[in-house]
Amino acid sequence: MNTKESRALFAVLVLLFGTSVVYGATLYKWVDENGNVTYQDTPPPDDVQYEESTVDPVPEPLPEDAGRQIEEAALENPVSLYTVPTCDTCDLVRLFLENNAIPFAEKDVRNNLETQAELEKLTGTLTVPTLVIGERVIDGYSRRAIRAALNDAGFPTDVPREAGSEQGEVGEAIPDAAEGEPIEPLDLTLPEDEGS
Repeated sequence: MNTKESRALFAVLVLLFGTSVVYGATLYKWVDENGNVTYQDTPPPDDVQYEESTVDPVPEPLPEDAGRQIEEAALENPVSLYTVPTCDTCDLVRLFLENNAIPFAEKDVRNNLETQAELEKLTGTLTVPTLVIGERVIDGYSRRAIRAALNDAGFPTDVPREAGSEQGEVGEAIPDAAEGEPIEPLDLTLPEDEGS
C-alpha cells in the first residue's frame, strides 16, 4: 500500500470511528439529596434514580445566508456572556451559543473588579451566567428566553421542534432542567460582614 492509499484509509477510519463517538451520546440526569441537578455522560451511583436520554451534540448546518445574517446581527446587537470558570450553567449557555454559531464575548467576573462592577451595573447583582444580547439581559439558562432574545436581535436560530418530537433541536446538546423551566443563575454576591 502506498502513502496516498494509507492516508486515504486513515481518513476513512477516522471518519468512521470519530463520528460513532459523537452521534448518539447518552446523557444522564439526576437530582441529589440537596436538590442539585447533575448532567453527565456517565451513569450516577447505583442507588440514584436518573433519567437517560440520547443526544446529538453536532448542530445541523445553518442556511447559506446565515453567516451574513449573524455578522449583521452581531454588529447591531453584540452578545456578551458573564461567567466564572467553575459554573455548569455558564457552560450550558456557552454551549448553546457555540452550537448556534453565535459570536460572543465571554467575560470572567471571578477576579476582575471592573467586570464585576460592569455586571452589577447591568443587573443590580453579581449572578452568573448573565447573557447580554444587545440591550436585553438574561440571567441563568433558558433555551426559550435565549432563543427569543436572539431572534429579536436578528440572529438566525433553529425552529423549535414540534410538540412530542423526539428529535433534538440544533444547539441542544444538554437540555433545560425541564422543558421551558430555566436553570437559575449562581449568585456571587458576598454577604456583608456584620462585624464591621
